[in-house]
Amino acid sequence: MHLHRRHRLCRRHGAHPARGSRADQAGRYFWRRLRQRRGGAPRGRPITPEIAFVFGSGGGPAEPNFSVFDNWIHEPAYLSGMLAGGLTKSNVVGVVGGFPVPEVNRIVNAFIAGATAVNPEVDVKTTFINSWFDPAAAKEAALAQVDAGADVLFAERFGVIEAAAEKGLYAFGNMSDQKELAPESVVSGPVWNMNPTVDYIINQVAGGTYTAQDLKDFSMVAKGGATLAPINEDVKGGIPADLIEQVTAKEKEIVSGLFRVDIAEAQPPASSKAAE
Repeated sequence: MHLHRRHRLCRRHGAHPARGSRADQAGRYFWRRLRQRRGGAPRGRPITPEIAFVFGSGGGPAEPNFSVFDNWIHEPAYLSGMLAGGLTKSNVVGVVGGFPVPEVNRIVNAFIAGATAVNPEVDVKTTFINSWFDPAAAKEAALAQVDAGADVLFAERFGVIEAAAEKGLYAFGNMSDQKELAPESVVSGPVWNMNPTVDYIINQVAGGTYTAQDLKDFSMVAKGGATLAPINEDVKGGIPADLIEQVTAKEKEIVSGLFRVDIAEAQPPASSKAAE
């Protein structure tokens, strides 16, 4: 089995599949079709139908062999929000995101919903830096939120945790367990685990049963694709035991299906209180 990874950054660094190879031709074809459709799955005559293509996309699958996946970590984002809402003393929580696009919005909106569920008085302030990677801008935005009263920060982008550590505040990471970035500040955060998706696809291909499909469920809590990073009880200031119990109980409800976190993909307000 051969794994081909194609990313827009590759060409900047001179790395790409061999020109003329099936992987290179397919990559060029899909990028061209995706640009034309602004993020959807490609249309038109299928190429290399014997290859299973699995693509990170907010669009849908396309027959016969083009599947899609995306991050669906809104559930642990909700749990992170619960922790944030229970930890804030100022009743102001800050969120710094990249772009206000659906895959970011649903994470931030779930975080806000979790925070307000445990603390109706909390005001969650959200800032977008309009960049996927600009730690300096993210840090600056986070510090501005601290100046506005935030004492808990959600780092949807890199740079925010550094601001929290400098100010001695609670922080939440995103996508992976980021405790090591600031062990005294990082409480937890939503984690995306691609293993269930990869295992499922490999088994489908190996068994000859692969079809084009939306792999959304494999990036959610029920199948292990989304988790809450272990709660770091060693953060400066500690975490109340009853808050941990409340979050743990809600996590079990999500896993069992008793509680559903809404998928809200509209741009979150700059201030959750102002939007009420």
